[in-house]
Amino acid sequence: NVEVSDATTVECNEVSDATTVECNEASDATTVECNEASDATTVECNEVSDATTVECNEVSDATTAECNEVSDATTVECNEASDATTAECNEVSDATTVDCNAVSDSTTVECNEVSDATTVEGNKVFDATTVECNEVSDATTVECNEISDATTVEGNEISDATTVECNEVSDATTVECNEVSDATTVECNEVSDATTVEGNKVFDATTVEGNKVSDATTVEGNKVFDATTVEGNKVSDATTVEGNKVSDATTVEGNKVFDATTVEGNKVFDATTVEGNKVFDATTVEGNKVFDATTVEGNKVLDATTVEGNKVLDATTVEGNKVSDATTVEGNKVLDATTVEGNKVLDATTVEGNKVLDATTVEGNKVLDATTVEGNKVLDATTVEGNKVSDATTVEGNKVLDATTVEGNKVYDATTVEGNKVLDATTVEGNKVSDATTVEGNKVLDATTVEGNKVYDATTVEGNNVSEATTVECNEVSDATTVEGNKVFDATTKGNKVLDATTVEGNEVSDATTVEGNEVSDATTVEGNKVLDATTVEGNKVSDATTVEGNKVSDATTAEGNKASDATTVEGNKASDATTVEGNNVSDATTVECNEVSDATTVEGNKVFDATTEGNKVFDATTVEGNKVFDATTVEGNKVLDATTVECNKVFDATTVECNKVFDATTVECNEVSDATTVERNKVFDATTVECNEVSDATTVEGNNVSDATTVEGNKVLDATTVEGNKVSDATTVEGNEVSDATTVEGNKVSDATTVEGNEVSDATTVEGNTVSDATTVECNE
Repeated sequence: NVEVSDATTVECNEVSDATTVECNEASDATTVECNEASDATTVECNEVSDATTVECNEVSDATTAECNEVSDATTVECNEASDATTAECNEVSDATTVDCNAVSDSTTVECNEVSDATTVEGNKVFDATTVECNEVSDATTVECNEISDATTVEGNEISDATTVECNEVSDATTVECNEVSDATTVECNEVSDATTVEGNKVFDATTVEGNKVSDATTVEGNKVFDATTVEGNKVSDATTVEGNKVSDATTVEGNKVFDATTVEGNKVFDATTVEGNKVFDATTVEGNKVFDATTVEGNKVLDATTVEGNKVLDATTVEGNKVSDATTVEGNKVLDATTVEGNKVLDATTVEGNKVLDATTVEGNKVLDATTVEGNKVLDATTVEGNKVSDATTVEGNKVLDATTVEGNKVYDATTVEGNKVLDATTVEGNKVSDATTVEGNKVLDATTVEGNKVYDATTVEGNNVSEATTVECNEVSDATTVEGNKVFDATTKGNKVLDATTVEGNEVSDATTVEGNEVSDATTVEGNKVLDATTVEGNKVSDATTVEGNKVSDATTAEGNKASDATTVEGNKASDATTVEGNNVSDATTVECNEVSDATTVEGNKVFDATTEGNKVFDATTVEGNKVFDATTVEGNKVLDATTVECNKVFDATTVECNKVFDATTVECNEVSDATTVERNKVFDATTVECNEVSDATTVEGNNVSDATTVEGNKVLDATTVEGNKVSDATTVEGNEVSDATTVEGNKVSDATTVEGNEVSDATTVEGNTVSDATTVECNE
């Protein structure tokens, strides 16, 4: 046996928050054999974390994993995978289908490691649509280089960039000769989210000449990102554009536009009226860049009502300074401030001479959510003198965060602190305290009284690290009421390491009331076994159980001869939070017979969780017959999760599922489905109708894998309305090619395109003969 925390069943390994674990360390796992697992449901011979089924590999948050390490994956074979749906022979993370390479959050990947990619051949890709011969992350088209979140890249590593040549770029639209991150226009310099920069690195800038810029409204002679109207520059997300590349723009003349209503001579983004400058979500702007502003004269404004002579962001009135979300500001940059004089303020009511954020009154210092501050930076503080304070009522001479009274130390949510850093403490003297009432000479967290040790949510602690303990002496305690000589968490008694226990003697206990000779967690009474949150347990490990005899129980009221968790009545099986369980593992179930049940109302012959009916493993299901169901109303012969009707397949959040695994699907037959309304013989994810193919978030799909598609026939589709013979994503009509977010595509892979013929397109309106990204009209070039 190994040390376990918040676990239901663990054998030969350390487990944390696991239901069943054998021979390995596991954390928050349901079933784990021979490997370390964390938050996994089923794991064999490998370390698993938050996985449902894993065999022979380390898995994390995966549903099915075989022979490889997997994290948050649904199906993985022979490779490490993370958050993947299907992975074979490679490491995968959050991927839907992966062959022979590690993939993360990707839909289709062949022969390379991919992460969050849709289609990848021969390279590692992350969130990419098409990648050949290079590692790519979040890229649409990449050739011969590692890319991350890039649309088009040639010869360099790029991250979140639209166009990059000869340099590593991150979140950039256009970059030449330098590494860029989140920049719109950059020439020979690294830029990241600047407002105004001349010859230097910029991040989140509206106007930039001669440097990299990101999130700018008006730019002349440089690359720009998130602009509505632009003359001589690149624009993304425009509906109508003449003479430039535009994506999702309403009206644009001679420049790129991004989501703009009216623009004349400049880049505009979601603006109502703009004359002579870049605008982003602005109502009225004259002669300056504007972002979500109502009235702006002579400055860049973002969500401002009135601004004169300065850049404003979400400000009501600003004179002579950059303001954001400010009501009144004079001579300084303000964000969400009511009154500010001479300093940058953010969400402040009154500020004089300092930068303030969400402060009511601040004098001479930067304040965040502070009521009164003099001479120091304050965050959410009521009164602060001479120190940085956040959410503090009174602070003198120290940095305070969410403290009521602090003298000489950093305090967070503390009432009184002298000479130490405090976090959420009421009284602290000479130590760092968090949520503590009284602490002397030690670091305390959420403790009421602590002397000489670290305490967390403890009432009284002496000589040890304590967390949420009432009384602790000579040991580290966490959330314990009384502990002597051992680490205790929420325990009333003593004698061993305890976690959330009321009474523990001679063993490690967690959340237990009474434990003798065994490790107990959250148990009321336990004799001779490890118990977790159990009320009464004899001879077995129990977790949150009321009565358990001869088996491991977790949160169960009555359990005889089986492992139970949070069950009211359990006989001969593992139960969790169940009311009545006979002969099966049950969790939070009301009635369960001969099957493992979890949070089920009535289950016979299967594992059920929150189910009303019987015959299968059910989780939060109303009626289940012959299958495992999760949050399903009716399930017959299959595992269902949040499904209303499921037959012969595993279903998750499905209304009707037959013969397939379904996730949030309404109707599924003979295939694994996820979040689908109707699925037949294919794996579907959030689809309405799918037949014979893997589908995700599709309305109608026949013969192909579809995701978020309305109609798909013979191909894999993602978020498409109509697709025939190709993989489509968010497309309206696609014939013969893979399409993503396209309206009409014939013969090519398209992403977010309106019309594309003969080339891969991404977010394009019209493209002929080349791959396009976020473009309205493109001919003969990438």
